[in-house]
Amino acid sequence: MTNHYRLIWFQHFHKAAGSFIVRLALYNQEKLYPQHKNGNPINTDGTLIRLWEMSNEELTHFVDHCENEGITFVATEWGAPNFNLLASDPRVIIISCLRNPLERFVSNFNFDFRSGYTHCQSIEEYVNSSGSFTMFNYYCRILSQHNENPEPITINQFEQAKSSLSLFNYWVILEEQKTFWGLNQFLGWKKQAMRQNQARSKIRRILKSIEKGNFTLNQKQYKEKPNPQFVQLFREFNKFDYQLYAEAKTNNLAPSYLNFQ
Repeated sequence: MTNHYRLIWFQHFHKAAGSFIVRLALYNQEKLYPQHKNGNPINTDGTLIRLWEMSNEELTHFVDHCENEGITFVATEWGAPNFNLLASDPRVIIISCLRNPLERFVSNFNFDFRSGYTHCQSIEEYVNSSGSFTMFNYYCRILSQHNENPEPITINQFEQAKSSLSLFNYWVILEEQKTFWGLNQFLGWKKQAMRQNQARSKIRRILKSIEKGNFTLNQKQYKEKPNPQFVQLFREFNKFDYQLYAEAKTNNLAPSYLNFQ
């Protein structure tokens, strides 16, 4: 008897349309973990289930558990699991979304500042301020499982990251709308008009910022743009992410069996 079970495993990079894809999964009636935070499975006490720290046996057991419970969509946002194991499991479909590294970083800073999640007053201060998503070569850190190591990424980690990405069944390039259409087609999903109520979202951010004591919000532009000097330095120190992003764009519609050339 053929097993038609499918678990979509979404590697969520901060500020690269991750919430959009989670909502798209919900719209298409995918079943998420009973307790989850934006698609990330959590325990009943609210703590994250650290899937990226699981052994091969534990990870297989987790996929078995998802199948038994009928769960069809899982996101990992704070680390990367063993993609070699997941890619070898015929039940698992691995997807992700990549965004221009600088645009992603600037968006992350503006979001954190507006929401009161950071006290950094500039993009320059935001670098290495909190978590792997503020570090250089963020994509490579996650995909090579070096996200908790603040040391500079090397060519070895870049090759590991490229190898991991090549195992994905599909990845979206945020700047190329056709890849979202391709994702829907690949997964058999229906399209959804994802229009947020911007005014309501803005009010929520202001209230959350005030709660966190960030009273400078209204005195600052909502969207800070980096100066040319920062852009140059960012490109220099993120060379591996830019190279990974460029190769992903070249193969943006390729399933895993095409891999990188």
